[in-house]
Amino acid sequence: MLPLNASQPQRRQRGNIESNQTFTLTGNTRPSLVRARDQGEAGPALPLIGITLHFALSAAQLADQQQLQKQQLTRRTSQYHKWLTPEQYGDRFGVNSADLEQISTWLAREGFSDIEIARSRTAVSFSGNAAQVQAAFRTSIHHYLVNGESHYASAGDPELPKALQGMVAGISGLDDMRPKPRVRPHLTSSSNGNHYLLPDDFATIYDIQPLYGKGLDGSNSAIAIVGQSDINLSDIEAFRTHIGLPQNDPRIILTGPDPGTNSGSEGEADLDIEWAGGIARNAVIVYVNSTNAFHSLY
Repeated sequence: MLPLNASQPQRRQRGNIESNQTFTLTGNTRPSLVRARDQGEAGPALPLIGITLHFALSAAQLADQQQLQKQQLTRRTSQYHKWLTPEQYGDRFGVNSADLEQISTWLAREGFSDIEIARSRTAVSFSGNAAQVQAAFRTSIHHYLVNGESHYASAGDPELPKALQGMVAGISGLDDMRPKPRVRPHLTSSSNGNHYLLPDDFATIYDIQPLYGKGLDGSNSAIAIVGQSDINLSDIEAFRTHIGLPQNDPRIILTGPDPGTNSGSEGEADLDIEWAGGIARNAVIVYVNSTNAFHSLY
């Protein structure tokens, strides 16, 4: 295997991608496993879909990114509101194509499939099984009982080839423990004696009404919302009917296997879709549904 490319400014690390020279990627074991009950090693065929390597910015890239963000949000600068496409972001802050090709080749050699490089070149995702994860990352996948729920997760921090040290910031997808909603959504109503805000209330409180008066209502714009549950469109439609808005069903994009309906996550997705569409009333709402919400972000 050739050394990682040194000719492009996005290069992070020099060296061969060899499995016998590794480092431990610390901080990639779930803290909740401390209180979990280990139920033993998972079978070798257990599928792991959407494992993702997330790449770090170099110190120079981080400084450049922070400066760009400041300029994009500061009036009277040449970069004010000049947003980058994913490809432009990748050219400036992503890993160079030659390095990504070598990483993809290494993953394929380890038996992983569905290898996909993010458009921003800040991550690469792939799928495999527990046996391949153990062989490639030197960590086993175990079943755990966490707060009464059955889950699988990596039993320890993964090990990666030494050539990727300083280049990979983290890895996700080695467990099935997904983020849970922190709030319980309610349809706006005062029928039970409680009072909830309507989008018009929000617009008044945060002085959005003048924007509506200028025609700034989300038209010709799109908002992407990432979730991890199927949704019932009738819930979204009922919300819009209740607040007096015309129907505007979200476009649904499924990434990877269908996660099915998860009651907690569905409620959170409903809340996000309803209120995004309730404030940006004529925007296109794109709901990206996946078993792995982190994977969907890239």
